[in-house]
Amino acid sequence: MAQTPQKVIVNGGGVLTVGFMEYFKNFEIPVYEANNFRKIKVSDNLKPYVMPIASQLATAVGLSLREEI
Repeated sequence: MAQTPQKVIVNGGGVLTVGFMEYFKNFEIPVYEANNFRKIKVSDNLKPYVMPIASQLATAVGLSLREEI
C-alpha cells in the first residue's frame, strides 16, 4: 500500500520560479528547500553572494562532491 509523503524536499534552480514553493504548500505537508552547502564551508565574506543562488548551484555542488565521474 502506498504511503502518504510526510514532507517535500525541493532542489535546483527551478525552486526560484515564481509560485513554485507556493504550489507545494497546497498539499498541506512541509516543504523544504535542500541545503546544498550543508557539508561545505563557505567563508563569511562569500555567503552574501553564494547563499542567494545556492539552489542554482545544486548540480555543480553535487558533481564536486563525487569521488569519481
